Amino acid sequence: MRGLNSNTGHAAVMGLSTGKALDYTTKNKMCHKAGKQPKDQDRRKTHSGSSMSMEPLAAVELFNKVTESNVKFSIYTGDDDSTTESHLKVPYGVEKWGDTVHIKRSLTTRLYNLSQRSKFPNSSVLSQKVINYLFQVLYIL
Repeated sequence: MRGLNSNTGHAAVMGLSTGKALDYTTKNKMCHKAGKQPKDQDRRKTHSGSSMSMEPLAAVELFNKVTESNVKFSIYTGDDDSTTESHLKVPYGVEKWGDTVHIKRSLTTRLYNLSQRSKFPNSSVLSQKVINYLFQVLYIL
């Protein structure tokens, strides 16, 4: 799920071997008319909950749609929270992979916080330069 802003979100199903999009869905909290609230009959509004609930609801929608056609997803990729995973109710196991962008950002933030809060005896300083270097190494991977 990728949210462009707090009013829209997008989710897609990708083929593991092909990398091609097999299905997608969007969640929109407003119509596209310069911030006007949509009328009830405006079909572009597909979401009325919080912005945080867009990802779980989009994933559930895609999982439910594919279950109807007897196809199984083997892997779900998402951010580090477990909200989406807790909403998925399928009768088979699905492996969760972390989204590399979120993993890298989370690791970098944690390293920076660690460098600010902790000093380790008999160790060199975890400087911003070292953190940036580690981030670059992760970026290449």
